[in-house]
Amino acid sequence: MKELKESGVAKNIGFTTEDNNDDVVYRFINSGDFDFIQICYNLLFQQPYEPSRPFGSLLEAEKKGLVRRFAV
Repeated sequence: MKELKESGVAKNIGFTTEDNNDDVVYRFINSGDFDFIQICYNLLFQQPYEPSRPFGSLLEAEKKGLVRRFAV
């Protein structure tokens, strides 16, 4: 994926995860190699963002600029 981005074939690269607290997810977020992350988050699956806990993959991704919010 990095080669595709560097060659101009892909403008952005990212990854998808359903895991909120996996070390691999944090390594991907902190690597600087990705432009976005897609996290499973909906009415029934709200673990990636829990306001009462100041941690989690969604918050870490947001700190690194990998999260964009969309209005529906």
